Amino acid sequence: MKKLLIALVVVVAITGGIVGVLLLNLNSLIKTGVETAGTRALGVPVTVRDVSVSLFNGQGRISGLRVANPEGYEGPYAIAIAGLSIDLEPRSLSSDTIVIRQILIDGAEIWYEGNLVDSNIQALQRAAASGDESAPADSESGTARVEIDHLTIRDTRVGVHVSMLKEPLSLVLPLVEINGIGKDEPATASETILRVLKAVNQSLVPLIRESLPGVEDKLKEVGDKIGEKLKGLFNR
Repeated sequence: MKKLLIALVVVVAITGGIVGVLLLNLNSLIKTGVETAGTRALGVPVTVRDVSVSLFNGQGRISGLRVANPEGYEGPYAIAIAGLSIDLEPRSLSSDTIVIRQILIDGAEIWYEGNLVDSNIQALQRAAASGDESAPADSESGTARVEIDHLTIRDTRVGVHVSMLKEPLSLVLPLVEINGIGKDEPATASETILRVLKAVNQSLVPLIRESLPGVEDKLKEVGDKIGEKLKGLFNR
């Protein structure tokens, strides 16, 4: 009986050790994958502080995700996410397509810098778009693609820093929900990020436009000045 108990303890210890190693590797792999794919797609450093995802049910959290500002912008970052909840299919991690059932981004921060015509967020969107357009179809072979059933972005705080404002404007982005990313065809990292940024911009720009005092008059004034300068160039 004593030998049997010792054998059971050894088996449990070995099994626990294997699970522990697999779990640590899983979290490390997800962290590295997010940072590498995000940086490659956006052309700016993307960092993650910590990842904790269950090997058994695929549920977990990615903490401290930060997207740096593109070159030419002064803010400390473009996007900061304190934490996002993720629910993925664990078995898909060993396949070419990672299936994510749900992502919830709650309480992110966006530093919007520029104007209504162009901004740091739009610069990131262009980077993601150009990454897909300039790369051959099989350029990301060897790396997993993703399928996301449902993605929710809620309670996102936006700091608006534009030239026509003396002080930054603080806004809250309306709820953003995206379904079926990569459903018809598994999406690359660039395609996934591009779709998310497009959805964010589609809500963000009208929100800023409505919130800026006298923005329509300002835009008309800028347009008139540009028109006068162009006329002057052609009349010389």
